[in-house]
Amino acid sequence: MDPTARPSNPPPPPPVPLVRLPSITAPRRMTSQSSLPSLATTSSAASVSSMDATSLPTTHLPRTSKKRKMSMRDVLAHASSTTSRSLHHHHPHAAPIHHRPSSLPRRHRFDNLSIPQDNSHDIDETGGHSEPLRHASSIARLKNGKDVCVVAHHGVVDWLQTYYLYGFDKNSLFYTLVPLRPDTDEWSFEESAYLFDLVRWIQLGKMRLPRGKPVDAYVAEKLHTSETRVQRRLEAMDGYRDINLPPYKPMTRDESDQFKQVKRQFLETLEDAVVAALDQHQIDQSAVLSIKY
Repeated sequence: MDPTARPSNPPPPPPVPLVRLPSITAPRRMTSQSSLPSLATTSSAASVSSMDATSLPTTHLPRTSKKRKMSMRDVLAHASSTTSRSLHHHHPHAAPIHHRPSSLPRRHRFDNLSIPQDNSHDIDETGGHSEPLRHASSIARLKNGKDVCVVAHHGVVDWLQTYYLYGFDKNSLFYTLVPLRPDTDEWSFEESAYLFDLVRWIQLGKMRLPRGKPVDAYVAEKLHTSETRVQRRLEAMDGYRDINLPPYKPMTRDESDQFKQVKRQFLETLEDAVVAALDQHQIDQSAVLSIKY
């Protein structure tokens, strides 16, 4: 071996194969031509197509878009869809709702009373010839401008029943419609019984007199006659001058029924005169402008 010979170099290592990795650039802004972000690589299309599909990244990139303001059309569409869902949504297994009856007591029934439970809208089934039922006060405005108390059923005035309920009171139409009877009229049995009954209940303190009104004037109004005629009749009664008004005490049920019966018997004697006055003055439903209950 030659000592001056140079040592030989070791063999070079085998070359390491170079693998070109795809580089991901920043996503481009979406345009009208592209709806999805595209992956940009530095390699050519041929090198990308030759790569294995498993080597591509699986990360989903977020979509970037400009925020759009909600318009009124969107608000209306959302509201209509919410309403329709709430109206038509029914749970298939939901239990039905059972409404329990009210625990409040029923209205008290007035049995065997002349004052009925119903109001003035109830229809009289007696034909107008039996004891009239007590109704709530209804005021009718007439064409002549007067306000009178009436009995009305569903907006229709029952004049005959109004007569038997209010008689010749000052708040009744018949106080001015029917003329006063002359002083020369004879006293009928029904009229005398009504007169005595009025005075008796006044003496017992079970009928109130208007403030400042004497007994003879009050009785004359109820009988629809002159005060002079009533005074002559009262003077013939014993103890009339000694009438003292005791404290007021309301009538009992039987006393009220008895008084109403006597009053009705008297009013029946003047029913023909009342009907004639209604026909003469052509008083019907057309004479009423309005009714206030």
